[in-house]
Amino acid sequence: MGPQLIAGKMDKNGQMDKNGLDNGSTIGYSNMVWYGKPKRKFRQPIYGGKSMKLSMVVLTMVSAAVMASGAGIGFNACPAVGVDTAGCEILVSVTAVSSLGVGTAFFVATNSPDQGPFDGVEDTLIGIQNNSLVNALKSITLTSSSTAIAGFDGDGACIGTYAPGPTAAQCLGGVFTSTDPNDYESAGVTFSGFTSGGSTITINFAGAGLAASNGTSCGSAWFDVENAPTAGSFGGGTAGTTCASVGPGTPEPASAMLLAPGLVALALLARKRRAAR
Repeated sequence: MGPQLIAGKMDKNGQMDKNGLDNGSTIGYSNMVWYGKPKRKFRQPIYGGKSMKLSMVVLTMVSAAVMASGAGIGFNACPAVGVDTAGCEILVSVTAVSSLGVGTAFFVATNSPDQGPFDGVEDTLIGIQNNSLVNALKSITLTSSSTAIAGFDGDGACIGTYAPGPTAAQCLGGVFTSTDPNDYESAGVTFSGFTSGGSTITINFAGAGLAASNGTSCGSAWFDVENAPTAGSFGGGTAGTTCASVGPGTPEPASAMLLAPGLVALALLARKRRAAR
C-alpha cells in the first residue's frame, strides 16, 4: 500500500494540514506524485464528496441506457448463433392475444440483410414478441407451408457447439443438450403439438408469458426450428413490427433518451474537472 492521499494543504513546516478536508471526502491510498512548492494546495482525490456522487448518478444513467438497449426486442431477441451474427433470421410480431393468452394474429418479417440458416445449411433462428396491448402471450401455434419445421435432428442452437452461440443460461433448464426438441427450445420456451418431421409447432412461454406491449417495449423470446422456412410461409402478414421495429444493435427510442443526457453529463463533468486543475 502506498502513502496516504489526503485532501489538504502543506503547512510552513512541510507537514500535512488535515483541517481543511472537504465534507464528504474520504481518504484513499495511492502512489503520491509531489509537485509544486510545499505551501501549494495539491490535487484532491475523487474518491468522495460531490464529484463522486455526481459521477455515480451519471454512470447509473448510462448503465440503465445500455441495459435497456440490449433488452432483447426486435431482431435482438435472438442471440448470435453460428453465421447469424445479427440476431434472429425471422421475427414474429404477435398483434392479437386471446384472454387465455393464445396468439391469434401476427406479422412476420425477415432480417435485413437476409442471414439464412444459422448453421449455414438448414436451421433457422426465430424471435417472437408480443405487440398486443392487453394480454400476455402464453402460447402460439405456427405452421410453415413450405418446410418441415419440426424435423428436429439433434443440431439445434442449444447443443453448445456453435461459435458464437447462446450461453447455457439462455437454453432450456440452463443447460446445453442434444436431445430433441430441447436443443431447439430456449430458456422459458417449450414446444408441443408437433409430430416429428411435421410442419406445425405450438410454442409455449413459461410463467406469466410474454408481457403485452406498453407502446415502447414488449415481452420477447427466441427459439429455432429445422430447415429454412420463409417469413411468408407462416401466413399472417409480412409487414409491421410495432413495438420494436429496430434492427440488431440499434437502441430503442427510450434507451436513446436515457443514454444521450448521460453522455452529455459525463462530458460536462470532465470539463469541470479539467478547469479545476
